[in-house]
Amino acid sequence: LQAVTKIRSFQLEFKDTATWNSLSSAVQEEKQKEYSKEENSAKYFLRGANSALAMFQCLTTSIKEPFMLPLLVSRIADMVNLYLEQLVGPKCLNLKVDNPEKYFFDPKKLLGILVDIYLNLWDPTFIS
Repeated sequence: LQAVTKIRSFQLEFKDTATWNSLSSAVQEEKQKEYSKEENSAKYFLRGANSALAMFQCLTTSIKEPFMLPLLVSRIADMVNLYLEQLVGPKCLNLKVDNPEKYFFDPKKLLGILVDIYLNLWDPTFIS
């Protein structure tokens, strides 16, 4: 989700026309290239993250025990908690980008997947 926050930063910079127009054309061109690079990166990583989370959601629906092993349970909980914090925590507005579907970014869908994972792994071991 870090690429999404960078995209938002670029989009806000582009919208500030006074500041944007004060930049030299070389700087503007460089920023446009960086923006394009971040867009491609976001598309690639978010597509992969969506697939991985959907697969994990599916797996935890069917089988729970392997994910409850002491070695894995804290790592999985940390991962799910991190995603949840990024989606609904105090910095969630940093993820608000224009045309999120362009980057395969659907925060509501991701939140639903995370909730399903929580419910699928509902156990005192996972919660603690």
